[in-house]
Amino acid sequence: MKYRCLLFCLAVLVILGACPLTGEAAGEDGPADTGDARPQSGTLRHFMAFSMNVLDGWNATQPSAQVVAVVSRDRAASFSVVHSRMDGTDPAAFARDMSRRLGGTEPVEKDGWYSFTFASNGVESSSSMHFSGENFSMITVTDPGGTRRAEIDAMLATIRIRPLP
Repeated sequence: MKYRCLLFCLAVLVILGACPLTGEAAGEDGPADTGDARPQSGTLRHFMAFSMNVLDGWNATQPSAQVVAVVSRDRAASFSVVHSRMDGTDPAAFARDMSRRLGGTEPVEKDGWYSFTFASNGVESSSSMHFSGENFSMITVTDPGGTRRAEIDAMLATIRIRPLP
């Protein structure tokens, strides 16, 4: 089970690593069009493991039952949410293993969340993992320049976890 979840996580990170573009969309040739940073209207989406409000201007897909990837329409920013069962796993060891596989920083634990950063194709992402009993959650954010962080945080704040089967 531990390795199945690890494969899901790595698959999502590969998907997200392909999302941010270089050039204008990523803000290299000037500021990206970030629009209004205040929370905007969106649509409540129900996924297998949770529900979440997805703002206008963002696309959400569910590549597997435990994974949701959300990408801005201009592909300038993205995030993923993984929610799965993972029993019998040492959270600190799992976070270190995941970070090591991605060439990331040493995970830091705060309030039960293990966080680290890593780079893929020259673009930095941050991941945070939480273990609660046999449940595992991981959020990975790729937002070069931090121009979409308010929108991402607004969406993440709407997550409502469902009981896993």
